[in-house]
Amino acid sequence: MKLLKLFILIIGASLLFSSPLLSQFNVKLKVTPPDVKVPDNKKDVEKKVESNKDGGYDQFLTDMGDIANSFKWDMGKLSQSKRIDMAKKLNLTETAKRIGIQGMGSTFMTETAAKNILWLKDDRTKYYSGQFKTDINTMMDDAYKLKGNGEMYKAIKTAKKMEDEIDFGLALFPGNPNVTEVKPDADKTFNELAGPYYAKVWSSDFHKANAGKILFSNKPIIPGKEDPVQFATSFTANDRIYAIAYADAIFKDFLTINYAEFKINIDKKCGDQKEGCERIGTDLDYKETWENGYYITEILPDPSQALRIDDAKGWAKVLSGLSPRKHNIDVYFENLGPRVAEGSFALDLSGFSSEKMNADAESAASQAVNNKAKNTPLPEIFNSPLKGFKDKALTQDKMKKIIQGTLDEGRTVVKVAVNDIYDDEWSVRKNDYGIITDRTTSSTVSVLIKDTEGWCWYLLTCYFEETYEGGGYGSPFIVGSWNWVKCNCGDK
Repeated sequence: MKLLKLFILIIGASLLFSSPLLSQFNVKLKVTPPDVKVPDNKKDVEKKVESNKDGGYDQFLTDMGDIANSFKWDMGKLSQSKRIDMAKKLNLTETAKRIGIQGMGSTFMTETAAKNILWLKDDRTKYYSGQFKTDINTMMDDAYKLKGNGEMYKAIKTAKKMEDEIDFGLALFPGNPNVTEVKPDADKTFNELAGPYYAKVWSSDFHKANAGKILFSNKPIIPGKEDPVQFATSFTANDRIYAIAYADAIFKDFLTINYAEFKINIDKKCGDQKEGCERIGTDLDYKETWENGYYITEILPDPSQALRIDDAKGWAKVLSGLSPRKHNIDVYFENLGPRVAEGSFALDLSGFSSEKMNADAESAASQAVNNKAKNTPLPEIFNSPLKGFKDKALTQDKMKKIIQGTLDEGRTVVKVAVNDIYDDEWSVRKNDYGIITDRTTSSTVSVLIKDTEGWCWYLLTCYFEETYEGGGYGSPFIVGSWNWVKCNCGDK
């Protein structure tokens, strides 16, 4: 009898588990999206299991999902070179295929990452198949319209944006016919409107290929003569470290003021918005920076070769307070919002001496003035034939005497060069009532002096002024910014 009951129980259970009723409660914990291929053979299943050994596939999905998420939410914050690098790493088409074979990973987070990747592929496929051509043609027309209105720099930037969008599209979907179709006309527009400008921006092909990046080197960087092998991403405290930020335009053309700063994110402590990052500010008011598209900073320089007075001290202040271990450092070069360039390097401070780092920085600062002067030649105006004013009050000897009276002891005027000659040597100024107040020389003058240590110093934009005293003008005096530049005297 007991055997009969057991037999009936087994038969009943079998019928229950095969009935439609139970299927109502057979809730699936993970729903595979309709566009994801489910492994349907033993080989694919084995490949899926093997690929996630030690969490490898899960980590892959997480990393690729982060890139897809950045493209979704942070596109405007990314430099063009960063976008291109990320797109190539994402390898969107192949990554989506891999998800189709290997699934959504083993956690809720990896499933979310996979969905972000698949969403990006679907969204961008639709965009490049439709609206993309319209957007490119609109930018092309806008660029020529801006040129016609005399807004040449805006025309150049519009043409550059158009080229950037095409390059990004081809990085995301290599060979996409919808992107390649518009490229010839876009290239023609860019070359016509922006080509001459960017020929001035790029200091080298290396600069062009790395615009938007900060690169790091263990030896001084010479723009136009970069050696790709000199750049690295890992250093120790015993290394010399230099860096260069490559912009995609000349600084004076797109920065609102002649100031920028390095924001330093150490071990990801200050978050994506860079609030709370360490900062090192720098003025861009000297010609070699303000009129170029790159900026060099000296992080841990050789003091005997240092050229920038404040850089090493600024960096040492940030780095010397770190713990003696390996740190990952993200660096952003920005100006009141716009990000010019970004880069990262690892710095192993094991066994380092903060005292030595700060002492080297002080030494670099003190030596930089003379090191820079050695490499600063006299402006050509001081090697050219002298021009002179007609006014007898401004002969060479009298101008030198006027300026000599303003100098500290130990400095001697060597030459005063008139920069231009005008028929009207003086420009008269009047107040709001039409009464003459004073007059200034129409031309500026350049002044060269020498100190007792044999160094020369120069100013390029001074002028003379005379105050009106009722019946005539008083004695001339010199007016200028007095930002003397120290330089090599040459044969002077």
